[in-house]
Parts: sequence; C-alpha cells; structure tokens
Amino acid sequence: MADWTSRTARARWTRASATTLATVLCVGGPAWADGPYGSSSYRDYSVGARPLSTAIADLNGVDGPDLVTSNFADSTVSVLINRGDGTFEPAVAYATGVNPTSVAAADLNGDGRVDVVTSDGASTVSVLINRGDGTFEPAVAYATGVNPTSVAAADLNGVDGPDLVTSNFADSTVSVLINRGDGTFEPAVAYATGVNPTSVAAADLNGDGRVDVITADNGTNTVSVLRNNGHGVLEPRVAYRVGRQPRSVTAVALRAGEKPDIITANRGDNTVSLLFNRGDGTFRSAVTKRTGINPTGVTTADLDGDGSLEIITCDFDSNTVSVLARHSRWGRSERISYPTGTGPYGVAAGDLNGDGRPDFVTADRSADSASVVSVR
Repeated sequence: MADWTSRTARARWTRASATTLATVLCVGGPAWADGPYGSSSYRDYSVGARPLSTAIADLNGVDGPDLVTSNFADSTVSVLINRGDGTFEPAVAYATGVNPTSVAAADLNGDGRVDVVTSDGASTVSVLINRGDGTFEPAVAYATGVNPTSVAAADLNGVDGPDLVTSNFADSTVSVLINRGDGTFEPAVAYATGVNPTSVAAADLNGDGRVDVITADNGTNTVSVLRNNGHGVLEPRVAYRVGRQPRSVTAVALRAGEKPDIITANRGDNTVSLLFNRGDGTFRSAVTKRTGINPTGVTTADLDGDGSLEIITCDFDSNTVSVLARHSRWGRSERISYPTGTGPYGVAAGDLNGDGRPDFVTADRSADSASVVSVR
C-alpha cells in the first residue's frame, strides 16, 4: 500500500497500458475504456456554449442528483434534470451575468431547495433561486472583485446560511459576501491573495468550527490560506508553494480522522500538489503527482468503496479524467485515465444513478457538452 506522504510517492509513475482510450461509438452515445477499477463508459449531453464548470445537486427533490454547467460564451447555466437512472433530460438554459466562469449549488435562503450561483466575468456573482421544482428565478447580480474565476458557498459566520466567496483573478483578491439569511447578500468585502487566483475552496482547516478559505494562485504558484476569525472575517493569507500555474483547488481529508488537506491541479506542469495538514491548519511541503495533460479541475471520490479517497482531475488536452489512487494495486502505476468529451475543463463527482458508486461529470469546453463518466 502506498503512503500519500512518503518520499517514494513523489515519483511520477505512469503506465502506458493504464491509459487506454476508447473509440466513440456514436454521437452522444457511450464510449468505453478498461482499467483496474473496472470498465468505464461516458455519455455526452449538449449544454450551452463553452462550459467551464459543473456542479451536481438534487434540484427538484426527486430522482437523484441533477447537473448544472456554467457556460462562458453564451452567459447561461444549463440545468439537466436526472431521470432517476443516471441519464438526463435535455438541458434548460437560464441567463446569468456576462461570461460565467464557475458554478456552485447550495440552499441559500433556507427553504430546503438547492439554489445556483455563478461567478461572472462581469465582476459579479449571479444568484438563481430555485422555485422548488428545479426551475429558477431570474438571476440577481452582486458585485465582486475584478474578473472572478471561481465561487464557493459556505457558512463563514455561523449564522444566516451559506455565504459566498469568489476568487478574483485581475485584482488578486477574494470577495466575501455575507448572507442576510434570505438568500440576499451584503456588499462584498475584499481580502488579498496571491497573484491571479483562479480557484477558491472553503473548509474548516484547523478544527475550530470555523470555515476557512483557500485559493489557488496562478501567478505565484501558491495556495493562499485565509483563516476565519469566527465572524466571517478572514485573517491575512499564509502562502504555500505548489506546482506551476495551479488552476483548481479543493480541500478534503485524505487520511481518515485527520483535518482537511489541500489539493491543487497544476496546468503548467501536468501535476497535482498535495499539501498535508499538520493538524493545526498549517501544511507540510507539497507532494507532487502526475496527471494527464493540462489539468484544469480537481475533485475527490471513493471510487472502489475501500474508505480511501481517490483524486480525480480533468485533463483538458488529454480529453480524460485521471484517477490517482492511494493504493498501488496494479503494479507500479498510481494513475489511470478514462476518456471524456473534448476539452474537459471542470469536474465534479457524485452518485448519479443510485448504485452507491460515484460517477464523474466534466464540463467539456471544446465540445459544448457535459460528459457523464461511469466506472463499473
């Protein structure tokens, strides 16, 4: 069994036989590949133009998780309702602010219905309130920093429901918008990050019950950790080095019983960086692992049900998702790649068909599609 934190784990192992790409059988139909977790298939669904991000959430309260993509070129989100078996109805479009770059889903007003929020190139977030049946009210815009690239929803002050955080590329800040309790938001407050942050995540990093903020800083090859003082106010950032041009960040406990670790997908050197939590919200030096070409999104899931999380990246120039396993069960390889649609730019994981195993969804920028990838 490989240890995530060991020196040998830093080796950039690959195995050609583990990267078997499939032949597309028909337009919009499934494609197949084999790997140590079993055979994979993917099916494409048409969405809006140039999707950059995707989220998975049950939007209508029936038939399992639905899909949302943010579509940069036509300034919409696409909502795809689950039929109950992991296949989806045709996409329905809703207008957002100009050039949405990211999408998140959360119950913003406490009515038990999952709402949708996007970060927009127009230096706004767009909040779309769920009517209760998986359809949405017109977007309401709130100003952020300049050119937000990512949005997260998390309760930063412990009252009044999820707040919003954006990473703002052009002015190297995060914007925090505090929820008034009804799904409307206070004016944004800015906090400095590293140069050109491209992604934001939120998690309680030190176990004090307060949700902290993390950004991936493209211009400085760092992550910025901004600790929460408990009132939704963030402390000055602490920077940690990662790989080149980090594009996406997530925070999750890779080791059972430990505090959340930080993972970045680094498009400049085709790697992920793993920063392991020392238990107090500070982090060890990054461990590096290879991905496919140009990883632009990262998430995690327990793919084989063994209780350990695998790391999943979407690899824009490989047209794949890469699965990086903690257990090297298939020889010396740590990575297996599965095919997607063309140009996957964002990735999410969730059980879409109720079989107890996670599926992957990618937002395929070059194909105007969402790919649903299942491994069985």
